[in-house]
Amino acid sequence: MGHFCPQGSRSPKPCPVGSFLPEPGAFSPSHCHDCPPGKYCFSPALSQPTGLCFAGFFCSGGADSPTPRANSSLFSCLHEILDVYATKTEAAFWIQNASCFNNSDDFESDLGWTEGVMLLQADSDHIVTHTPPCLKKPHYACSTYRGDICPRGFYCPIGSAYPQPCDAGSFCNQTGLDTTSGSCAEEYYCPKGSVDPHATLCPTGHYCPFGTPLPLPCPPGTIKSFLGGSTIKSCQLCPPGHYCHQSGRAEPSGQCAEGYYCPEGQSSERPQQHVCSAGHYCEKVSHPVLVLKLLSVITAESCM
Repeated sequence: MGHFCPQGSRSPKPCPVGSFLPEPGAFSPSHCHDCPPGKYCFSPALSQPTGLCFAGFFCSGGADSPTPRANSSLFSCLHEILDVYATKTEAAFWIQNASCFNNSDDFESDLGWTEGVMLLQADSDHIVTHTPPCLKKPHYACSTYRGDICPRGFYCPIGSAYPQPCDAGSFCNQTGLDTTSGSCAEEYYCPKGSVDPHATLCPTGHYCPFGTPLPLPCPPGTIKSFLGGSTIKSCQLCPPGHYCHQSGRAEPSGQCAEGYYCPEGQSSERPQQHVCSAGHYCEKVSHPVLVLKLLSVITAESCM
């Protein structure tokens, strides 16, 4: 095991680093298996992998170190490998595009996004003897790609085969992480793969509490016309004379219907509790400012 013997051999020949061979009787170096994703094979002549890839790094297959590093010419390889895998599995997550795999600490260029892939996690109790077809290298230039330090926007627990996109609601602002850096800041939301706690300012019609993965809509009967906001108190009651029948509104849905009046906070055009009472008439309001002066009552006038 861990060796092969070509015809006429005087002694067994070891499988090279980055590979292993659990069966006896091999006669060709092609019988040596690449170290499986998530693991590394440190020395020659191994019958099984040495161990799991270290936290903060990922080992994509054939790794000979628990902390592999790719040179700059191979930064695009992970993108291509994940593209192939995503096509095979029909599973997708967000990953940064090839440009983001420049892992230098001062890398500050804008980060693009592209469809990525559900990530594999190495099984520490099971040895994979063959690289799955979906993980085959897409072209020769990437044949030496073995993994790298975890890039920004991702984290890599121990035994990672590929970097995992930062969880929605969290951010990953540096390389080499084995867990997320922290939660998204108030008044902002953080989609999967975010590198900044202030990833995206909360939009109108919504509020964003600490650590939210998505903006939360203001409820019916309220609006929010400004950006930011961290609690439901950021949502304002629908103005008098108007109704707001949908959640997540930045502006009122429309004016109160004739025959009804709408104090602030209404969600219906015809609120049944505000039917124009006997001895009064209620017409549509054309000047909301006038409504405010009339103490939130829509032109409800006494008939003489």
